[in-house]
Amino acid sequence: MSEYDPKNWFWIVGGNEARAWSSAAGAYVDEWPAECTSRIANEVELAQVLRAYGIMGPSISAQDVKDEARRRILAVYPDWKQANMTARGVELIRKLAQGGAWSQGEEAEATALEAAWDWIKTVRAASDSIELMSPLPRDFGDDGRWPERPDPI
Repeated sequence: MSEYDPKNWFWIVGGNEARAWSSAAGAYVDEWPAECTSRIANEVELAQVLRAYGIMGPSISAQDVKDEARRRILAVYPDWKQANMTARGVELIRKLAQGGAWSQGEEAEATALEAAWDWIKTVRAASDSIELMSPLPRDFGDDGRWPERPDPI
């Protein structure tokens, strides 16, 4: 890895020369190559720098948890799919509002759309619960902390 690869960076945090944060290890280490080392004021700033590269730093924030929730939701329902689901839901509701009735297939579609939205809400609720923990757990991304992934529609 080159010295410019963020996954192979080492950071002296707050002037502590005895150890460095390793992006690859996700932990402090006692030995590191000088050519891949940078200095930073504190763990919060380091976490902010690394977050931009999708790397977890030594300090966990509520934003990290929110990002994990978003990642999980988009893995099942990408933005384009959510937009299509919303549009279809509007079509189905409009049909009822104009006095029409749903076919069995449309009823099944509405049920599937509702189930998808219910799952998204449970992911958001899990995120909210984790964000209230103090301190925030380093294993916030562990599958056991989140609702089981559904079969996408």
